[in-house]
Amino acid sequence: MRGKYLDVNSKSDSQGQHVGFTNKVKGPYNEHQKWDVVYKDESYKHTYRKKEYVPEYGFHNHRHFHIVTALPSRRYVELIGGNNIALKVSNGRSQQVWYFDWVTKTLKSKSNNQSLTIVSSGSSNKLNCSGTNSLWY
Repeated sequence: MRGKYLDVNSKSDSQGQHVGFTNKVKGPYNEHQKWDVVYKDESYKHTYRKKEYVPEYGFHNHRHFHIVTALPSRRYVELIGGNNIALKVSNGRSQQVWYFDWVTKTLKSKSNNQSLTIVSSGSSNKLNCSGTNSLWY
């Protein structure tokens, strides 16, 4: 969704805090909207084929990564309870592993192969994980 940013709800740097979407916060106090994409196998970048990188989206197709908050805790985005998204400390679970799917042009969870989705067809600030809606592609 254009103009919206991945956001830690209530700017709270705490375990289990939900992650959603909101408008950009301007100024120096927007760490809750800054993220790092950390590929699981950094050495993979030397062996991937050029065609696997999708520059218009900034991701490698089907290459596993973590989404890490810039908040001091450096917690990971994790799929919890089947379809909710929250911050959790790094724990090695597949619920913290994501990948870009070129066909659907969505980010998917490794644990259930479902897409990150904005609830209510994008009219909500809530983010969850669900089956990919064919309207996306």
